[in-house]
Amino acid sequence: MMIEPKIDFKTSHGEELLLESVHYDVFIDGLMAKTAIIQNYKNPYDENIEAIYTFPLSVDAILLGVEIKINDRLLKGKIIEKSEAEERYEKAIDDGDRAIMIEKSSDGIYTVNIANLLSQDSISVIIEYTQLLVWKQNQVKWQLPTTIAPKYGNPAGLNLDDVTDPSISLLAENLFSFNMIVRGVLADSDIVAPSHQVDIDKNELNTKVTLKNDKDFMNKDIVFTFKTMKSKEERSFALLGKSLDGYSAIASFYPSFGSDFVKKSKSVTFVVDCSGSMNGVSINSAKTAMHKALELFNEGDSFNIIKFGSHYDSLFEKEVLATEENIAIARSMVNSLSADMGGTEMPSALQSAYNGHDNSRENSYLFLITDGEIYDHKNVIENAKRSEMAHFVVGVGYASDDALLKSVADETKGSYENVDPNEYMDTYIINQFKKIDTPKATHINITWAGETKFQHSPNIVFDGDTIYAYAEFDTVPFGDVELTYELENGNTYTNTTAITHDIMTEETSPSVISKIVFSKEMDRAFKENSDEKVINYSTDYQLFSELTNFILVDETTESEKPLTAPVMYKVDNMMVENCMIQYSMEEPEMCMKQSSESFVDECHDELVYPSFLENRVEDNQDLLANIPSYKYERYLLLFNDWFMKNGKLPIKIEQLQYMGIDEYQSVHDINNFIKALYEICDDKSALDEGFVQFLSATV
Repeated sequence: MMIEPKIDFKTSHGEELLLESVHYDVFIDGLMAKTAIIQNYKNPYDENIEAIYTFPLSVDAILLGVEIKINDRLLKGKIIEKSEAEERYEKAIDDGDRAIMIEKSSDGIYTVNIANLLSQDSISVIIEYTQLLVWKQNQVKWQLPTTIAPKYGNPAGLNLDDVTDPSISLLAENLFSFNMIVRGVLADSDIVAPSHQVDIDKNELNTKVTLKNDKDFMNKDIVFTFKTMKSKEERSFALLGKSLDGYSAIASFYPSFGSDFVKKSKSVTFVVDCSGSMNGVSINSAKTAMHKALELFNEGDSFNIIKFGSHYDSLFEKEVLATEENIAIARSMVNSLSADMGGTEMPSALQSAYNGHDNSRENSYLFLITDGEIYDHKNVIENAKRSEMAHFVVGVGYASDDALLKSVADETKGSYENVDPNEYMDTYIINQFKKIDTPKATHINITWAGETKFQHSPNIVFDGDTIYAYAEFDTVPFGDVELTYELENGNTYTNTTAITHDIMTEETSPSVISKIVFSKEMDRAFKENSDEKVINYSTDYQLFSELTNFILVDETTESEKPLTAPVMYKVDNMMVENCMIQYSMEEPEMCMKQSSESFVDECHDELVYPSFLENRVEDNQDLLANIPSYKYERYLLLFNDWFMKNGKLPIKIEQLQYMGIDEYQSVHDINNFIKALYEICDDKSALDEGFVQFLSATV
């Protein structure tokens, strides 16, 4: 199969995009959210193609179903073992049949493969999933990722290769439409959408939410918060549903701990991301919150601060006591924090924190502020578990890596909070920090009305958070579910809620409830390396897993069968909003509103790159001085994106990666970037030719 090196997916005649549009339908009833994602593809080319699109789903997404519409025919495939699905997919390609395969690479990252998409074929991939929402104090947050941010490191860390690694382009302009209906406990809440402009229509039955504009760009997470003062009883519930050979139940509680607790001395190491992707409001909010956090240390507490990017710097060699002198030194460092440290070398920064930690301390915490955009999930999580430090994590940015950051917090008995840059980030960060001093519920026990086949419940919960418990039964359980939990001070509390059976009256097996319950059991089997159980749960309940794929084969007629192998196209994700335009640029709003094509035309008219070709940077200082820096930065990003994708530089690609654009913030630094390219490149004429090809491809 061939890979066609195109930057966007419009033909030379301006025909439609390969990925025409994406639509999200969201229905929230109580704390259960159901989302249908409709991806609409069309082949505008004369040749048969294979489309590859790696896209995000919510990290806690639980699959309810997949449907495929091919030229208005609605078809259903199924989830089977990965090796079998791949064999069927390749055979379909060889036989000239259409085939659709969806695979889960890792938590939150999926790839759809569409083979033998014939000229003018239209295909819609419809993925429906559910997720359980949680209370955080008096607020519930719902979040949907639309793009995957560029990550640092080796894609193999997330089971990605050259084909499935997300293709991210500054030239992509993917659009989505959106509808949401809210019923139940959240319908009358104050709804805020920090990420997008929306219209909200409330009536007696439900609340409807739509985009203020019909469509918007897929360049950041969609975020909603629901704020309401509901009683503890209104927030608790238990639901029952049919499973394949029994009954599944979910119970939810909202425990409240009160204020009867004594603060203990603590040791906290702050680890703060200062890479380029944190630029702007993210790093400024982190600095504000850090200053507030330093005010909350008491006598006997100890701390340290580590900042990181392509390297890390530690304020102190090891944790030190929170004396006035040391706090003053820390404030000076916080004042100097800037998102100018290049890439995201998080593992070494975390290891430095573990090495400098005082193991004799009983209450030891690591407080991490980052967008988490790295590939190396496994080692980071394993090292965090071995550290014996509870990790309190704040994920910041327009598309932070929830899969990594939530796992780090969960596996270390800490807490995770995700914050959109348009929210009050410093408030979120400081509230998360305050959790370190508040009581935690341990010795959590769930008593179900009936004998369980298996059950799941958390081993720690914080004041104002939600507890979810899951269980499977042979027979229908009747009665209440009881939660008992003990605080660190020894106080014991009990909450109860009744099981609702009404949900069973219209449901078939397997029910939504059973899919949720068995997804938890499948997660446990995956952590225990019980591959056979994972495959069985996945295929029985049609759940996505790393060991299974969704597959559908649509046999074509003899007259339809293509004569050649399909040409492969990777569909680009859009660049995340804050990655595309650095906040330090001049006139960023104007730059953001320009299309990529008009921007390239404008830069080309000003002879930015032709000047480099003729005389190189050092002979064009006057020209450089008269062009706004934001134009250089975005044009250089376009250049970097194209060269990386096409491999046209006569140097090792790794060298270009280490010279990442995010390390070059100003006009002077960009000049140095160009000079450095010529310095490391032996064949100057080949580099000049690469520039010519870049201009030809982008203008």
